[in-house]
Amino acid sequence: MKEKTILFSQLLGPSLWQYKAAKALRKKNKKVSLFLVLKPKGEKKDLKETFSEIFSLNLENLKPLTIIKTFFLYPINFFHFLYKLFTIKPEVLVAEGAPHYLASIFIKLFKGRCPRIYFPYDMSYSRFKKPEKFIPKRELWGERTAFRECDAFIYKSEKGELDLIPKEFNILSKPILNFPCYVLSEWNKDYNPKKKLSLKDREIHIVHAGTFQIIKDHLGGPGKDIAKEFVKQHIHYHIYPARDKVPKEHVEEIAPTKELKKYLHIHDFVTPETLSEQLLSYDFGLYPVNYTNNAKPNAVKYPGTNKFATYLESAIPILVLKEVEMYSSLVEKNNIGVVIDKYPGCKKKLEKAMEKNKYKKMIKNLYKFRKEYSVENHINELLSFITLLKSSKAI
Repeated sequence: MKEKTILFSQLLGPSLWQYKAAKALRKKNKKVSLFLVLKPKGEKKDLKETFSEIFSLNLENLKPLTIIKTFFLYPINFFHFLYKLFTIKPEVLVAEGAPHYLASIFIKLFKGRCPRIYFPYDMSYSRFKKPEKFIPKRELWGERTAFRECDAFIYKSEKGELDLIPKEFNILSKPILNFPCYVLSEWNKDYNPKKKLSLKDREIHIVHAGTFQIIKDHLGGPGKDIAKEFVKQHIHYHIYPARDKVPKEHVEEIAPTKELKKYLHIHDFVTPETLSEQLLSYDFGLYPVNYTNNAKPNAVKYPGTNKFATYLESAIPILVLKEVEMYSSLVEKNNIGVVIDKYPGCKKKLEKAMEKNKYKKMIKNLYKFRKEYSVENHINELLSFITLLKSSKAI
């Protein structure tokens, strides 16, 4: 009997969550396939090694003209994609949003073919007080529909976030798995004090790797507001933006003087698989949060992200606000970084943590914790969850 595949779907990907899960599943000799609409990001060789199959329309964007042009240029690829979409019978579907409308469409298309798991990377309904004021209608429709029609649900934060989702979605009646963005062990680097920039200049270097908020949106304030709080304390602030570049006017606001400019460092984009090597030079990895009043009061406690794992992979202790309870509790309990109450005036606490014996103790604890917090160590939980769904009479 031909082995069935575990199928992931996404708009543009794979996401880091999918990528890491697929790597661990392949080590368990599982077949893993991926459906994408846009052209996949990442190195082709590595993607082929990670996924058994990738089906993509290879679109540059979702503009109608682009879709029509791509169809006429590559009709065979289009028909192959559609054929597989309507005929493949996977072991299970894991439909990731955002975009949530696309996840809901996949969930509808695979009804009756396999168990369908919904994985909303970020949930609008758990974060916003009034999501209808800020989120496109198609996305809210998608999130509602996916919650209601999926057979099971995966989330990456903590159980408390589920209490923020409207009760009428009735998600607690379905099988649920907590599966965060874990560490991928093959990306782990060893602590090397000789590489630390602080060894040369005796100053503190922190890094912000990931999305750098350019404008004040409806949920979070701009990244510049956080950055300037560190720069004016004469703490070196390194930025590795995941997408948008930091505008010149933001640079001027963060570091308005020649003296302050030497504390702001903006780096080029680095691919996820090589990022951990780049971050070895820094003392702390910052998880930045700056929520607005449009967020639900408790939403700031549960912003699950891959940054946390990236810093662990890079062997650098984590710097996080106490109000981000999902991570601050782990940092405090395991002594793998520094928890602060606010950004202004945190330099003294960082200096104390930088003392040789204290810092080495954090690194030792970090090694132990990241082994426990690895996707390889938790992948059996995902496999058991899939087995449970397959054996359920409700599906």
